[in-house]
Amino acid sequence: MKNFKYILAGAIFFASLTKPAFAAEDVEESKQDTVVYYDQVSLDIDQIKEDASKGEKKLEKTEIKPTLYKGANDMEVKEEAKSDDHPDRIEITGTSKNATGTKDEPGKVAWRGYKQGVISNFDIRTKNPDHINGDYINRFLEKRGHYTALKGYGDTIMKYSQKYGINVGIFMGQIAKETTFGMAAAGGKYNFGSIRYTKGGYGSEYGYAYAGKSKWINPPTVDAGVEVLFKLMREAYADKGYTTYKSFINKYSPAFENNHRSFEQLAVGTMNALAIPY
Repeated sequence: MKNFKYILAGAIFFASLTKPAFAAEDVEESKQDTVVYYDQVSLDIDQIKEDASKGEKKLEKTEIKPTLYKGANDMEVKEEAKSDDHPDRIEITGTSKNATGTKDEPGKVAWRGYKQGVISNFDIRTKNPDHINGDYINRFLEKRGHYTALKGYGDTIMKYSQKYGINVGIFMGQIAKETTFGMAAAGGKYNFGSIRYTKGGYGSEYGYAYAGKSKWINPPTVDAGVEVLFKLMREAYADKGYTTYKSFINKYSPAFENNHRSFEQLAVGTMNALAIPY
């Protein structure tokens, strides 16, 4: 668990260096220095405990160089027709050479050899491979530890992945970054995607909870917490043309607010664990 504290300390340090959100047209130059911090090369709970018992720290040096908002968030947006049966879903074949999991068993969340941008063109609407089902997701969550409210809700995740036509790997990769697979929900106990509360916004019907001085949606159940994030990803992003991972993450969490490399690493690591090609 010491390593998790180390990760959190690095994340807090980086967050302290970022500025509040501001309009793109106001950004002309960045005066931030390069930030260096260290990531775990794996989020597998058992592996981290084993390494810790041996006194080992398997950390990867990461350098974050500031980029202009205008340049960092250039994106190509395509209009897509809305439909309840999601005919826009994408078929993908092949395998990932960096997969840690197999079709029979999920593996470790790890991103060794990761290069920034490798997942940029992955379509968030991509169909799940045949081996992805509720039982498989449950085994994956079991390996993340006993502290996530999502444990045992694999069928729920699959149900809403199918309903909203969003890839399970992208969903799981997003909550890996936002709430460590649901172990540290933002504000509300079941706010797995760290969705902020806005009047009339997604999840606003559930009311809000405070984290510090900020309001966050407060879904009353695991089911509601899972659905609201899938619904947000489909209606506010995929249906509006933000279908590639790059365009989605640039809109969901702009580079001037958050570290895109860590989002990408966890998305790639999660998909490696789930044996989902990208």
